[in-house]
Amino acid sequence: MGRKLQRAPKVSSTPTPNDVSWLLQQGVGYHQSGNLALAAECYDQVLSRLPGQADALHLRGVVYHQNGDHTRAVDLIGRSVKTKPNNAEAQSNLGAAMTASGDLDGARCAFQQAVRLNPCFLDAQANLAALSVRQGRDADAIKGFQRAHELKPDEGRFMKRLADLYLKTGQF
Repeated sequence: MGRKLQRAPKVSSTPTPNDVSWLLQQGVGYHQSGNLALAAECYDQVLSRLPGQADALHLRGVVYHQNGDHTRAVDLIGRSVKTKPNNAEAQSNLGAAMTASGDLDGARCAFQQAVRLNPCFLDAQANLAALSVRQGRDADAIKGFQRAHELKPDEGRFMKRLADLYLKTGQF
């Protein structure tokens, strides 16, 4: 017995703010449950009506990133942060997509902006520190993992990364 494919809900061609909000909520729900295809449909519906809608650009870009299309992800999330530059989560996701696409300097700028906007944003802090390791910036990496450890002291991976860096730099 075959399962019917589920489709994203459609709304009228003339959006109201409630339609867009509802579609975004639906998309986020699908996204959080791992249904990237339906999430993408919802975000695409929003963007077909409001092409510059920052949240839909950001979240659609995240779906592209999760599906391995990092070039499109950087494009969409980049457009989102131009519209809403104070969105720390979008800045961090832009950094992740840029890292995956090989633009490490751009990624560093995006992660730094995310941390400036929200100094308690653990993922952005940890990603910036990991990028610092990758770029051979050990002192920056140590500071970053120390901050990540302060934010979440029970997270053992930060202590391990710090221990590795202390050994590497002779600071034990």
